Amino acid sequence: MIGLLVSSPIFASLASSPNRNEMRLIGYGLVCWAIAVLGCALSLGFWSLLLCRMAVGVGEASFVSLASPFIDDVAPPDRKTLWLAVFYACIPVGYAFGFFYGGTVAVAVGWRAAFAIEGVMMLPFIAYAFLSARGEPRGELRDINPNEAPGGDDPWSLSLVFLKDTLRGRHRTYLLVTLALTCYTGVIGSYAYFGPQAAKSMFGVVCIASLLG
Repeated sequence: MIGLLVSSPIFASLASSPNRNEMRLIGYGLVCWAIAVLGCALSLGFWSLLLCRMAVGVGEASFVSLASPFIDDVAPPDRKTLWLAVFYACIPVGYAFGFFYGGTVAVAVGWRAAFAIEGVMMLPFIAYAFLSARGEPRGELRDINPNEAPGGDDPWSLSLVFLKDTLRGRHRTYLLVTLALTCYTGVIGSYAYFGPQAAKSMFGVVCIASLLG
């Protein structure tokens, strides 16, 4: 979460530059993610593992900041909601698959191998991100002249303008959607933390790999 929160504004600022290229930035984020995951596999102790996990958040930040605007730009107008729905549906599906993958591989060949295999599996996606990098301008709604932006074009000034508008009761849709997504993420996080323990203690659920081995 530390890497994610610190890096998301950085990727968002880079994407707003005149030479922005979302897919290339996502590719850089995936490279950082893969290196961090491989670092987790090679960690020497708690602190090295902690730092590598923080770096994993840096890679995730590229998706959090850029994937949704990119989909909004390239998706057909009548299919945007479907594309976004499929993208966000991957979050809970990924959580569920992660428990199955992590538990199975860790029991079979060790937790370090689980991280290493995951990092190697990302290589085709990294190659695709760089090969499909686009340089076209984004949509008209976000193609704003910096000289016309209220309060200047630097992130600090724009953040102050956004904060003032929010306190005046504007951006209600954005605030409600953010609140809903916050609650949704909190529920998913609670299930991710307590779910496996509850399943094991209440229903006797065990890892498939332990049954096979």
